[in-house]
Amino acid sequence: MSYNWEGNIRQLKNLVTRVVTLARNDVIIEEDLPENLSLTQEEKNTAGDMKLDDVEKTHIINVLSICHGNQKKAADLLGIHRNTLARKIKEYNIKLK
Repeated sequence: MSYNWEGNIRQLKNLVTRVVTLARNDVIIEEDLPENLSLTQEEKNTAGDMKLDDVEKTHIINVLSICHGNQKKAADLLGIHRNTLARKIKEYNIKLK
């Protein structure tokens, strides 16, 4: 999520195609990604310190940002119903812009 995509959606599609093609298993793991997309040890340590609720809240905030606050699009990207997203926004006290 934090990787700065300098190219466009074509760059992302090409990467996904390459990773899916070269992945050793049905599930893509960090070792399947190019080195520039892997987390640093510091990022891994930070992520390990976060509680699941913190991770979920951060992810929801990031997706809402990507969708420019559009809750329907964000819910679709998250794979949840719009009402579930609204409940989580309230539960985590997420401020919408």
